[in-house]
Amino acid sequence: IRMSMHWLIDDEVKRGVATEDKGSAGFRAATRMTQRLLWFLDFTSVMLHKQFEDESEKLKNSVYHAYDTTLSQYHGWVLRKTIGAALSFTPSYETFTTTVGGP
Repeated sequence: IRMSMHWLIDDEVKRGVATEDKGSAGFRAATRMTQRLLWFLDFTSVMLHKQFEDESEKLKNSVYHAYDTTLSQYHGWVLRKTIGAALSFTPSYETFTTTVGGP
């Protein structure tokens, strides 16, 4: 899926349908949400891999690890600290799976 998404972004740029974003990050406006989707998929993939690698691991630790390795690099210090505080409310794996309809 990653190669397909990169192809879509490159194609938009080549065809001139991607416009310059006013933000400092240098993203193309037409592909900004696509980039965020890739970040979300990376985060989810790392979180699930970490959780299933050792199912006795607390879900909170898997989420912290995924955030730290995938998304934290795009956030400033204040936002990283705020997200870290929010992640401390991560439920247990059992509560999470029950809530989302798992076993």
